[in-house]
Amino acid sequence: RSEIRNLVESNIVDMNNLLALIPVLPLAGFLILSLAGKKLSKNAIAFIGAGSVSAAAVIAIILGIQFMQSPPPGDSFALALWHWMSTENLDVRITLRIDALSMVFVFIITFVGALIHIYSTAYMRHDRDYSRFFASMNLFVCSMLILVMADDLVLMYLGWEGVGLCSYLLIGFW
Repeated sequence: RSEIRNLVESNIVDMNNLLALIPVLPLAGFLILSLAGKKLSKNAIAFIGAGSVSAAAVIAIILGIQFMQSPPPGDSFALALWHWMSTENLDVRITLRIDALSMVFVFIITFVGALIHIYSTAYMRHDRDYSRFFASMNLFVCSMLILVMADDLVLMYLGWEGVGLCSYLLIGFW
């Protein structure tokens, strides 16, 4: 606990770099489990699935501490991931943004998601499609995070559709 506080206080932790890691960790878990899940042991699948979401929850704690200790200018952090398209009157950037309200939702999504993942490691242990379940769960968490962290309608729509797709995948799992 004091190590996290020291990291935050010493400004080693860069808010913008951590901001991108929150949805990227569950996305990386999804990609690993989707591409190599059949070749991994159930312990490795559980570690990747639950570990990636739990790591995102720890990063959310660090961001929340830093956010409360020294609120950013404009009361939000933003990270432009890339410039998608530009026309004469329209400039669309794919940007993640965290303010006080979205920080609450990020806490809820990552912590509840981590608890569900941890519980599911034992509950789903005897299922033959263990890796597909955790891949779908990780994509679901990533999509929810993108939905609440999106700064623009394009990215928010992508998160919304991802949540819908994952709902379909998880409801139709059996």
